[in-house]
Amino acid sequence: INPIGFKIGLEIMVRCKCQTVQDVGIMFQERAAGESKLSAAQYKFYLLQLAALYWDKYMELFFVAVLLVFGILILVMTWWPHRNEIA
Repeated sequence: INPIGFKIGLEIMVRCKCQTVQDVGIMFQERAAGESKLSAAQYKFYLLQLAALYWDKYMELFFVAVLLVFGILILVMTWWPHRNEIA
C-alpha cells in the first residue's frame, strides 16, 4: 500500500481486490477552527494516485495488448514480402 495524502480507503479497496465493498456515508460540515490543507499539490497527488491504481489494476492487460501488437507486426512483416506470391 502506498497511500498519497488522505485516500487510504481508495488505496485499500483497489489493491485488496475485494469482491464486495460497502459504502459508509460520511457527513461533512463547516470547520469549527483551522483551515483546509487542500491545495493544487493535493490535486496533483490525487491524480498520481489514480494513475498508479489504474496501472496496478490493468498492468496485465497492458502487457497482453503490447504482446498482441508485436505479434501482429511480426505476422505482417513476414507476410508483406510474399503478398504477391499468395494472390
